[in-house]
Amino acid sequence: MDTKELFQSMPGEDLVVLAEEVLEVAKARELAIPSLVGSVTVAETAAVEELPVPTESSETAAPERAPLSAESLLATFDTAYQTYSSLVDTSNAQRAEVKGRKKPEQLEATDANTVKADVEAILATPGVLEELQAEVDFFTRNPEVDSPEAGFDLVIVPEDLTATDEQAIAKNVQTKITTQYSPYIRSEAYNDKRTPAVTGKGYRVAFAPRHYNVPKGTANQQTNWMNAKNQATVATELQTATDGEALAQISNLGANGELNDPDTRFDRTYFKRFDQAPL
Repeated sequence: MDTKELFQSMPGEDLVVLAEEVLEVAKARELAIPSLVGSVTVAETAAVEELPVPTESSETAAPERAPLSAESLLATFDTAYQTYSSLVDTSNAQRAEVKGRKKPEQLEATDANTVKADVEAILATPGVLEELQAEVDFFTRNPEVDSPEAGFDLVIVPEDLTATDEQAIAKNVQTKITTQYSPYIRSEAYNDKRTPAVTGKGYRVAFAPRHYNVPKGTANQQTNWMNAKNQATVATELQTATDGEALAQISNLGANGELNDPDTRFDRTYFKRFDQAPL
């Protein structure tokens, strides 16, 4: 049995744990691993021991920090919209190069004023800021190992991206950041099997966490934790990030110069993460 066959024969949750251990060792040895970007599957739902959720009495006092506000999240709008426009342009450029008479339809970018008004309306929806703040408070009190400081980035992503679009975007992102870091889209076999709800607007808004926002555990444990978390919220929902969302946040981080430090680049971009999407 070769190595690939061995891995294919392993239970999904064991393979996830093994992959995490390999990444941790690679990080400690400062090895470049080309699998920092992409969604992870949370489709396995067999009954397992649930991840413990700390009670209020077991939490330490949260450090003093400014609360989230609509203004603070909107402050990142210009970067988020520039990234969105870049994703549209990159996708359209590769679609125009497709051989044959019938080329893929071009994506149409929504103007900045329309998107900004939509984001403002989302942030004004009762419960959205409160639920984002609750997550920041929880993971500030209970941070995952090596997690960046808890917070969110606004992400705007075109809808109807194809796998070919995403590969073109990944190549474009590479030209904007250090050659020591290579964004990589893993096989679709690793992706969440659920299809993100189509908004019909031509774009999707999400709040991408800067922090590790699901406790470490097996895929089954994390699925159960996410389901329990979503039952407690009314305005937002944890969803596995799509490749487009992952690449959009990496573009945002790169535009702000936050990928220049090799000591923090891994934890800022290791995308076993989940986005808070407005309901």
